[in-house]
Amino acid sequence: MTLDRAAAALRAHDIHQGLHDVDRNSALLATELEATQLVGMAAAVAAWIKGHDVIDNAQALRVVAADQLDVSAFAFDDVIELLEELDFVRNVQRGGRKIVSFYETVPEDYVRMYGQLGEAWELQQPTEIESGLVGVVDRLSNGPCAADELGIDPVAGESVLRIGQEAEAIQAVNVSGRTILYSPFFAYEKPEAIGDILKTLDVERVGAAFAGVRGFQGTPLSISPNGEILTGLVAGGLMAGPSLERPDGSRELFAVAPYGLGPDVLTYKRPVLEKALAVLAAVRMGQHFGGITNLQSPAAFLHALLQPGRTVAWHSSTTRQYAVLQRLGVVRFVAAGGRSGIQLIDIEDNVAAMKLAIDLLGAGEAAATKGTSSLLEQALMTPGHYRPQIQGIRPAKRHAPIPADEMAAIVDAAMGRRAV
Repeated sequence: MTLDRAAAALRAHDIHQGLHDVDRNSALLATELEATQLVGMAAAVAAWIKGHDVIDNAQALRVVAADQLDVSAFAFDDVIELLEELDFVRNVQRGGRKIVSFYETVPEDYVRMYGQLGEAWELQQPTEIESGLVGVVDRLSNGPCAADELGIDPVAGESVLRIGQEAEAIQAVNVSGRTILYSPFFAYEKPEAIGDILKTLDVERVGAAFAGVRGFQGTPLSISPNGEILTGLVAGGLMAGPSLERPDGSRELFAVAPYGLGPDVLTYKRPVLEKALAVLAAVRMGQHFGGITNLQSPAAFLHALLQPGRTVAWHSSTTRQYAVLQRLGVVRFVAAGGRSGIQLIDIEDNVAAMKLAIDLLGAGEAAATKGTSSLLEQALMTPGHYRPQIQGIRPAKRHAPIPADEMAAIVDAAMGRRAV
């Protein structure tokens, strides 16, 4: 199956994210996914630095990339060299063997960015398994398909499917004796299609739980009355489940069905959406797990951050509580008088992400932004790492999934709705 270059790089980025927690030292991954992992890491770094103009401490970026973007510290120099070849970074300054600083010149247009990365992927001469995996993930992002209809090379096919499932980029169910494959990116990129399917099936509890998330995006699974069902949807790859670490050290999954967003935001502009989901998870964390300082008006808080030069959340715990958004390059810390506050880093992608987060909060909550109050200065509790939606699948699988027959019914119905 043939792919345009932008789609190939997008899927390489997806696969890289999905390989979080997978043994990267395995011989198969090392030998068969070298090009895809390199381009996937390059896409992650390019999306992070985009719009920041100057990276004056590349070694600090190395730490952030390893911590937040799953870019191995040992691969960082190779990633920057690839970005330099693509002219995504310039004037790279080196001290000895270390990269010290550089200017970013990442294309403003994400389709162009991914297109050039896709060209680099082709020049890396990806293996047959890599090409097959990238192609299958892209095909399944458009809807489920029977395994025997994918047309995968029989020699590479077993490895393609095994690696795809390890990366959580491919899921399999049994429908009437046939193995049906689908990708979590189908639900992520076409949430309305999943919502329509659930309305027509006799799985009322699942449909009601999905509809509930539509009315309250970023529902925390641990306190939701539909938590078990939503956990099953996240585990099955039928709903996004980004996560953050709670103040007590446990990880909280937040259910999201990103309705009403354009196809570009759900695909090539996904780095902006990922920032928006991180912001959404952060305000839900502050709303539900902030203790005595619970955030009362998430949308008002975000509107305050959008005000040019506005600093909010002045208190002594800011640097701990907002570490996630700072690591993602969304906010900066401002210090004065022994206290710290946060400001939005005013670049195009961050402003767009903040507005997307407000849209996802919904019209009802947005109405509360009229007349801001001192509650804007209360704390968010976001001490841990943000993890994107595909990385929520593995932890969700540790809990009770949706029964196999119900999952099969949903996927079977989706096969009849490929045009949606």
